[in-house]
Amino acid sequence: MSAVAAVAILNPYPGLRPYEPEEDFLFFGREKQIDELVRRLRQTRFLAVVGGSGSGKSSLVRAGLIPVLHGGGMARAGSRWRTVIFRPGDQPIVNLAEALYDDAQMGRTQASREVDLALLETTLRSSSAGLSDAVEQARPAANENLVLVVDQFEELFRYRSSRDGNTSETALAFVKLLLTAAFDPAVPVYVVLTMRSDFIGNCAEFPGLAQAISDGQYLVPRMSRAELRSAITGPAAVAGGEIAPRVVVRLLNEVGDDPDQLPVLQHALMRSWEFWRQHHAGDEPLDNQHYEAIGTMQSALSKHAEEAWAELQSDDERAVAEKAFRALVETDEHGRVIRRPSTVAQIAAVAGQPESAVRQAIDPFRAAGRGFIVLRTDSFLDLSHESLTRIWERLARWAQEEAEAAALYRRLSNSAKLHQAGAESLWTNPQLALGLQWLSATHPTPAWAERYDPELGRALDFLEASRKASVQRRVWRVASIAAFVLLIVAIFAVYGVMKELDNRRLVAANTQLVQSNKFLQGQVGAQSQQHAELEAEVNALLATQASLKAKVKELGDEAASDAPKLTDLQKQSDDLQTQLHNAELFWKTASDSAASAVAAIGADAKGLPSQAAQIQTVVTALSKANAQNRDLMTQIIQLGIPLPEFKLSAEEAIYPPPFARVLAVQQPAPYHAPPNAYLVQLLAENARLLNQAQQLTSANQALQLQAEALRKQNDELMAITADLREQVARLEGEIRTLTQANQVRAAQLSDLKNSTAGLNAIAGSLNGDVMLVDQTEGNLASMCVTMNMDLSTVRQLNQQLRQAIENAKKKAAPQ
Repeated sequence: MSAVAAVAILNPYPGLRPYEPEEDFLFFGREKQIDELVRRLRQTRFLAVVGGSGSGKSSLVRAGLIPVLHGGGMARAGSRWRTVIFRPGDQPIVNLAEALYDDAQMGRTQASREVDLALLETTLRSSSAGLSDAVEQARPAANENLVLVVDQFEELFRYRSSRDGNTSETALAFVKLLLTAAFDPAVPVYVVLTMRSDFIGNCAEFPGLAQAISDGQYLVPRMSRAELRSAITGPAAVAGGEIAPRVVVRLLNEVGDDPDQLPVLQHALMRSWEFWRQHHAGDEPLDNQHYEAIGTMQSALSKHAEEAWAELQSDDERAVAEKAFRALVETDEHGRVIRRPSTVAQIAAVAGQPESAVRQAIDPFRAAGRGFIVLRTDSFLDLSHESLTRIWERLARWAQEEAEAAALYRRLSNSAKLHQAGAESLWTNPQLALGLQWLSATHPTPAWAERYDPELGRALDFLEASRKASVQRRVWRVASIAAFVLLIVAIFAVYGVMKELDNRRLVAANTQLVQSNKFLQGQVGAQSQQHAELEAEVNALLATQASLKAKVKELGDEAASDAPKLTDLQKQSDDLQTQLHNAELFWKTASDSAASAVAAIGADAKGLPSQAAQIQTVVTALSKANAQNRDLMTQIIQLGIPLPEFKLSAEEAIYPPPFARVLAVQQPAPYHAPPNAYLVQLLAENARLLNQAQQLTSANQALQLQAEALRKQNDELMAITADLREQVARLEGEIRTLTQANQVRAAQLSDLKNSTAGLNAIAGSLNGDVMLVDQTEGNLASMCVTMNMDLSTVRQLNQQLRQAIENAKKKAAPQ
């Protein structure tokens, strides 16, 4: 056969999938390892082939060990073998029964397949010797052996958290079946496991399994450079082709320490061979141009997968394909991304689409020459190899997103459970924002949630309740802000009215400011003098403290001679204890008195808002009357008539109207002055007084600040003085303790009496505050009466002005 003809019918490289037993003639580079497997299986009928992901475990057993056994490689066991290869999945006993029935033709009768499978499964579940019983019932021919290959045994650990609730018991029974059959001398059963090395610690979860694996373990070694060369060039030679030596060297160099070296290498060779088969000329070998055209080992897998992704026709197909791939991967508690075989029906439920849509979306990934997804005979979809989850960037990102979505959902479901039990509150930001973002991005279905936590409804109800609570909080915040803004507006409105009243009283305020200024200056002097006195007192207290410390040391030496006095002093101490109790009663009485005074202040202060509201009403009316007054004065000036002479009653003379006060201060010329000149003079004097008032106010504020600073300094000195006095009292107390032990209780009694006196003083002060509140209320009432009289006076003035205007108009009218 020519090279071209051979290539036309065969691609010797399987790609991501493992080699099958019938492809042993293409399996190169593992000869020594195969011999070691046969030797160990001869020693123990339970063999565990362990290695990292991508180390070639499955191919080594399928295309290496199995063909050798069938070829008589284990001389004492013979060459008659029944081979059963299966994966445990989430139903290991069911999958074992189907594999025995289909591959080894065990348990077959004249009944239907369903009945035979049910009987075989019942036999397997009957006891730990179920597998041995099933083998005996099949009555194999003489010298016929059964080799049971459990590929990807780690699936047993991955599915222990399955939703059926009985997976742990099923896994335990399955392991017992394997161990019992492998060590039963009555049945010729050989068990071979393939398992990832990072799951070997999980074997301790099953009794007897760890010991069996320890006795029959084979750790798959890395292939040497010569073995890799044979694995690269051997299949090509069998297929009648050739790989250029420089490409072989390049591949050997690029393999490096990549843990996914073998599947990635096999995939790159498969793609390069296919491209070479379609584009080579004559006897041209597979060379760099063919290898580089598929993206080399670095990107061949991602490029190939992206080609399949590009064949999807619509966004809906791409969305279903993404759901399918995310359902076929899982991240375990150790952060390892592993495969999760699922049925088409399960993926359709997760995606919320019919099964036909799922099949249509994954078809480009199952096409000939790709095989990224495989459909097993038990209707399970599975990734062809775990290396795909690490090398295809899109799938790696999906796996990360799926892990994050699952983690957030588990946290949400746990919070919902705790909230239902009253142990956790609703979510707030940032948790709530993350939860809502998860809901929008994931659109979880019950089938999706079933993989992680079946209580999806409870979790969504909790999330919705959290969202509504957050919206309600935002509404309350907006309402609070609005109320605050309205309050600020009201405050400014009241401030404007009060400012108007202040402007009307500037003249009278000048005198008060001057007096206040003088008072504050005197107070500043007094405070300064007090400051100096307090400094002297502090220095004296410091000297006293030093003297007392010396006296304490002196008395300490004399304390030893006071021991005989302790008996008498104990009796005195009991008397003092009684006095302390009585003093505590007095202290409580004083405390209750102070509390009563505070309550009285609160009761009296309740009347202040009503007084303030009444004043506000009068201020509003007075502002309107003043506005009318200004309008009438303007008309008087425009008409050029003299101001009327105001007649006040005896009561009004006591509370003269605002203009009368201004005139009394200004002492202007009589009314014979022109009205315009009079108003100008009035306004100028008012401006001068206002300026003077502002200056006095500024000076007063400065003095107040100075006085406040002095008060603060004096307070600090008084605090220091109090501290020193307390230290002196403590030192004196120590002296008294050293001389007479009962002086301690006497000091306590004295302190309690002082506290009682202090509380009485505080109560008296609070009672004074009550009187001050009452006085303030009376002042407000008096102010209200005064302002009402002012309002009456302004209204009377307005009436006289109107009458003067009417008289002037009548005189000016033609007769």
